[in-house]
Amino acid sequence: MNIIYIILFIILIMFLHTLFLKTRESFTNNQNKGTLYLIPESDGFLVPELIKSDELLDTVVAKKYFNKVVVIANAADYKVPSTDRDIMLSQWNNILVQKLGLPVEKWAFVCCSNPKMSANTLIDNLTTEFTDIKGILIDSEDGTIDDFIDVFNDMRIKTGSKYKYCMVGGPRKTLPPSSKYNFRFDVWFSELYTEGELNEYNYYLPGKKSADGSLCPSQEVEDAKQFWKATIHGIGNNPKNIVPTVCGSGNCQEALHSSNCFDERLSSDQIKLILENNNTSMKDLGIWYGTGQQPMCQPSKSCLNYSEKDCSSNRDCVWFPYKKNPITKKTGVCMGKSQLWGCSETW
Repeated sequence: MNIIYIILFIILIMFLHTLFLKTRESFTNNQNKGTLYLIPESDGFLVPELIKSDELLDTVVAKKYFNKVVVIANAADYKVPSTDRDIMLSQWNNILVQKLGLPVEKWAFVCCSNPKMSANTLIDNLTTEFTDIKGILIDSEDGTIDDFIDVFNDMRIKTGSKYKYCMVGGPRKTLPPSSKYNFRFDVWFSELYTEGELNEYNYYLPGKKSADGSLCPSQEVEDAKQFWKATIHGIGNNPKNIVPTVCGSGNCQEALHSSNCFDERLSSDQIKLILENNNTSMKDLGIWYGTGQQPMCQPSKSCLNYSEKDCSSNRDCVWFPYKKNPITKKTGVCMGKSQLWGCSETW
């Protein structure tokens, strides 16, 4: 009888030891993973690049490097609660997001306080209708930041740490001091694209110098390693508050060297490459999904002079009713349809 007890005891010890090892391994693996942040503009994920590729990131890659995905749904077209509910849900529940196979955390990207929709009303509507929102993001280029800061200060007093407050902007090594915006942000999404003057931008731009003077991570391992060297050089190695952010679609082009339209969009394959060659402590990554194209690029450059009527009849052009025409300075502009990804390409 004693022998049976001893055998059962040994089996129990072995089981608990195995369970401990698996738990420790799982914990260690999770510690080595980061958070993937997706930041779409008003079109959400309905952009030509993603319609063409039909993926944000390979599922295996997403699960290997990230514990969860934070979808920062754009609230630009969210005007009437309940009626516009699907505008937010369609981003959080997008099929491309589901394909990642990761737990989804809901955030909101807010913008542009005005008499028709004040910052207070927008934030109140969003947080009332969607009680599971965990974070709120504003753009450093938003001219109505002060209105949102007033609301954020009130919210922080009332709700404590319920929400994270974040900003997307140019390369930074630390969070902005509280005195800059009269507010302490939790996270800064540090754009690694279209920032800075020409002689400064090379300082931050990911990748190495190619024959034509462009900088970009392409399909080479060395380029991906150089990406992280440039990233650390530009924004430091602060994994807690600073999130390196790359461009996945839209108007991420810059005048560089001999090119007046250097295209910095990264495909899912290029993002995979830089993830596989990350030897830093920065495990989080942000991806910006913009719309349109910079006006100096073709075919946009040729489309700018078209009226709305002429624009719609040209297959290379598309009308943007809310964007400003850089020539006339008036709202409404004809611009080119997005080409395929062109990182390392000059257009």
